[in-house]
Amino acid sequence: MDSNEKMLINDSTARPTHVRYWVIVFAVTLSVITYIDRVCISQAAPLMSKDLGFSTRQMGWAFSAIVIGYILAATNHNWNIAIYAAAGVYFFGTFCWLVIDPVTPIETKS
Repeated sequence: MDSNEKMLINDSTARPTHVRYWVIVFAVTLSVITYIDRVCISQAAPLMSKDLGFSTRQMGWAFSAIVIGYILAATNHNWNIAIYAAAGVYFFGTFCWLVIDPVTPIETKS
């Protein structure tokens, strides 16, 4: 038996760590935050529509763009997980989201 086989045997008998619980906590936390994000934008829709001068149809297009963005991001995320390490992809995606999300409402002066 070579060292690789011994490593596999030792890994299969190793006790599970508590990392899996933190992964679940992390996933649930992100799900709650995105749910709150959607609730907030739906509550703010009438004020946004009035402020931007959008009709109901135009607001529908704006919300559709958000959903399409979610779909494209999730698809790209899943492809990257298949190629790269899942932990790194999740960290990178979460980091980008945490940086971009708060910057979204900042107005730029032209």
